[in-house]
Amino acid sequence: MLKLMYSSEKTNSFRPMPWHWSIEKFPAYRGAGARYTVFQPVAGGYVPKFEGDEPSIDGYRCPNVCVDNQPNKLVKTQKGTTLLVPCSQEQDEKLMLITLRGGFRGGYSRVEVIGGEILSERSGNIHCCPTAHMVVRLTNPKGYVFAETGRRCSTGLVEIFSWDGYQTMPTEEFEVWRETVLVS
Repeated sequence: MLKLMYSSEKTNSFRPMPWHWSIEKFPAYRGAGARYTVFQPVAGGYVPKFEGDEPSIDGYRCPNVCVDNQPNKLVKTQKGTTLLVPCSQEQDEKLMLITLRGGFRGGYSRVEVIGGEILSERSGNIHCCPTAHMVVRLTNPKGYVFAETGRRCSTGLVEIFSWDGYQTMPTEEFEVWRETVLVS
């Protein structure tokens, strides 16, 4: 399964294009920041099966979480390309395509994965608003990605992207929450 996750609004200065499905040029999941574009190519004949709201290319109306229920996994081709392919339910990987949106002059002081790995990441900054697009594979069912904002947030804000969904909380609450979520 694949989850497309889009972080919450922190400024109206710049909205990146979130991860979304596109068949233009070739089928792939695509996103775009200020000065970069990203894509995750898929195997021929791959068609996503979205549950609920579909992602849009419009940062105004894009839901925070979209789910592609089709079992899939990432494979490396002979040319070295990482390709998303359909697979059986037993081989299914928990993959997340995350779009991070920082606040005005308030970039991320840290972005970490617990119980998984970042397979690719592209980031940039325009109008003092940092953005990033990431492809993450969770290797633990309780795994998650957290991104902590730096300046401009008096107490700091932590965004948590997990298989259970998306949530935000102040840094102090996150540290307590983190101790209760055991990732072995």
